[in-house]
Amino acid sequence: MVENADWTWSLVAYLTTHSSFRTKLFSDSTADATKNGRAKVVGKAGKNQMYGTLAKALFGEMPGRMEFYVLDSKRFAISVAMPLWR
Repeated sequence: MVENADWTWSLVAYLTTHSSFRTKLFSDSTADATKNGRAKVVGKAGKNQMYGTLAKALFGEMPGRMEFYVLDSKRFAISVAMPLWR
């Protein structure tokens, strides 16, 4: 059973469809880039800002959560980040 399935699958879908964002968030390595014959991808935004982007994508339009997201978007960014830190 997946905890918070309603937004967990939305997170998976977002990361699947936004491959450049995913690579930046999970830190592209020089070794992987060289092996694949490409330049290393680095994010201009910090990790916290990227978690904020994820939170907005997940909760900014979600009925029943949108109102709470607007009131405390930082809390939602932390909620997205915590499972990804593990």
